[in-house]
Amino acid sequence: MVLVRRDLVGRATAVLRSGLRSGPRGTRTSRNGAATAVNGVPKAASLPLQAAGAKLRALLLVADEQDEEAGRAALLLRAVDHLVPDEARILRLLGNAVPSQPAVPLVHISSLSRTGLPGELLLENASTVGRTAGVSLPQLTPHYVARLLELGLVEAGPEDDRLGDEYRALLADPVVLAALSRARDAGATPRVIRHTLALSLLGHQLCADAASA
Repeated sequence: MVLVRRDLVGRATAVLRSGLRSGPRGTRTSRNGAATAVNGVPKAASLPLQAAGAKLRALLLVADEQDEEAGRAALLLRAVDHLVPDEARILRLLGNAVPSQPAVPLVHISSLSRTGLPGELLLENASTVGRTAGVSLPQLTPHYVARLLELGLVEAGPEDDRLGDEYRALLADPVVLAALSRARDAGATPRVIRHTLALSLLGHQLCADAASA
């Protein structure tokens, strides 16, 4: 994986550490990190504000000098820091998809009232991708997919008619069946909204970097 240049990271780290050690003029920092005035009067708000400002200065230092490649690397590193192993399994599966069929089924379940008006959204981001990838907690697949969407590593697309069998298998998933039952128990008609799930451009870059590492 391409890493952010060491000189930029080193300079940013030095700025951040300097900001954390020092207090505003006329203050000193105790061993436990609390900023106090010279006369011993506590200044509880000083350190958090300084730490935030120092962190922003460190980011701006990198931003002023990084190029497109370094910017993408920084974003990917931050995304990977937020992943759990089950989410990595999902990315690996999507990254190994054949070019002719890069997507997997994705559905949302909502309810329709007796008058036909949209009702409650009962389930989002249900997909076969979790069980197919062999995640340890398949019931949390909607949660994993939501996190991957938020990180920008995957993206939702339109329904794919070629995935008829896969959609039928997804509608038999226990999590989906439970959402359908909740709608019926409430006297509403369940509505299935079909989409697909695939790697985003950023996700493709991450999986390509992982394969070449």
